[in-house]
Amino acid sequence: LITNSKTIMDKKSNIRYMPVIAHDDHGKSTLTDSLVCKAGIIASARAGEM
Repeated sequence: LITNSKTIMDKKSNIRYMPVIAHDDHGKSTLTDSLVCKAGIIASARAGEM
């Protein structure tokens, strides 16, 4: 799975930018972690880790 993900992400056409604009401490990291977790890129247990 990791090898497959890296192969997919190596193609520039598969890269997506996701700008999130908000004030300090308004949940930008939480939102981003949730979206990336739902996409299956990171495990839910790792979401929110710094």
